[in-house]
Amino acid sequence: MTRGVSPGRFDASVDVARASLMLYVVAYLHLGGYVGDGDTHVGWASAAITQCVLGTFTFISGYLLGRHPLKLEAAAWLAFYRQRFWRIYPLYLVALACFAVTGLTDWRTATKAALGLTMFFPPSPMTLWYVAMLMACIAVAPALLIGTRKTTLLVSAAVLLFLAGWQLCIAPLDTRLATQFAAFASGIVVARSHWRYLPVGWGLLTAAGLALALQLSTTSRGDLSDWSAIPAVCLMPLLVLRALDALPAQVGSNRLVRMLSYGSFCAYLFHRVVYGAFERLMHFDQPLHHWLALLCLALPAVMAVAVLAQYLYDRLFLSLSGLRTSSS
Repeated sequence: MTRGVSPGRFDASVDVARASLMLYVVAYLHLGGYVGDGDTHVGWASAAITQCVLGTFTFISGYLLGRHPLKLEAAAWLAFYRQRFWRIYPLYLVALACFAVTGLTDWRTATKAALGLTMFFPPSPMTLWYVAMLMACIAVAPALLIGTRKTTLLVSAAVLLFLAGWQLCIAPLDTRLATQFAAFASGIVVARSHWRYLPVGWGLLTAAGLALALQLSTTSRGDLSDWSAIPAVCLMPLLVLRALDALPAQVGSNRLVRMLSYGSFCAYLFHRVVYGAFERLMHFDQPLHHWLALLCLALPAVMAVAVLAQYLYDRLFLSLSGLRTSSS
């Protein structure tokens, strides 16, 4: 039995994607950085895989927003910004403060990140650069959500040209913004075009394969790899969602999957803080023992902190702000 996908509020494939992709970042990519020399668990293709993983997260954010077009009205835009601000920014500020206090970043970089400047004036704080990038995408999102699909494509192209011009003519850019913005805009285009539910043909598969080949061929070439990854992060997330749509319905409705998805944002924000505290309390001579301890003790602690933090934030803060819980 396969899942019946509905364009409504609950999307089981999105929950499965969020849970599994978050585990890749938190339970594998970053956790492995605390064991041994921090690099033994990654290989030549890891950068490309990570670009696609984060691109899928960003694509999903755009996709969920794209299901609710906006009118060209000041009140609608203000309501959009208000909801996204309160849903993201306070938790982001807390995470930045935790990073600065624990030495994961310096206060100057944290302040720049809080003001949304680090994407255009690097360096960005490790890990939390993603949230700074997401806020930049959300800042231009209303312009992508008005008008027709053609309007979305034109605005998306204009933003990418602006980013290229900034990098070439003004100042060094954190080029991960270009990669992830492309994924974000693609999610909106897919939602507005209703392409999510179209059959996957050989044309799409061939295009995705060529995009991956381009990405892998330039994976070690610095800023160029972020630009060359754009076709892959635009196409692969759609294939990921379509593959997840074919899973049995019980997978998406599993309580553990829903919990991991629910806590995914806070897990991303705070996992390095929890890992750092764990590292200061415990020491291991054998890498295997270190891995096991991190997986069996630190990772569950991360998820417990994440779910609790998100729950308390939703109940004590968002409810007082009059914002209802939403998957977008």
